[in-house]
Amino acid sequence: MSLSRRQFLQFFGITTVSHSLDFAGIAPTINAASEIPTLIRGRVLHPASIYADPSLNVVPLQTIWANTIVDLQEAVPGWYRLAEGYV
Repeated sequence: MSLSRRQFLQFFGITTVSHSLDFAGIAPTINAASEIPTLIRGRVLHPASIYADPSLNVVPLQTIWANTIVDLQEAVPGWYRLAEGYV
């Protein structure tokens, strides 16, 4: 399998910072400088469907395209909850 330079840099970035993120229970964090609650954000690497429930047996509501930045509200085993639904 050959990777493009862009794909390599994406995977390198993901593996480099993934150890510092805790997705067991995504909750708003506090920005230490301003003490303002902030959400954990993610970047969509490939087009993904948004579902109303965390199940592939329901009809997708919409699609999120690659390179979209989203706010992650919660992590459910195998799913991430956004304001619009589950990915």
